[in-house]
Amino acid sequence: ESLKEARAPLDGMVQRSWEIIASQVSSECMSQLAAVKGVTATYRMTRKPAPTTPSLFVSNILKPLREFVHAWGDRVPTTIKSHKWEATVVIEV
Repeated sequence: ESLKEARAPLDGMVQRSWEIIASQVSSECMSQLAAVKGVTATYRMTRKPAPTTPSLFVSNILKPLREFVHAWGDRVPTTIKSHKWEATVVIEV
């Protein structure tokens, strides 16, 4: 019983830490979106036809998430995995 009581604050800190990590990874992913703003302007100014295939930057939007999961994914606590933190990052982006 005492161990459960002692563990509760630690669980809260772990959860908060992963919320901060998810927020940081989301911010890195969102920085990739800056290129999106220039796409419409480029096509308007040059009068080129609209693209019919994804721009090259699209595959890079979630690159920070992929890199983080590759480097640290095996260290994600089970309690955090059950909350699907990666989905939180994607939704935020």
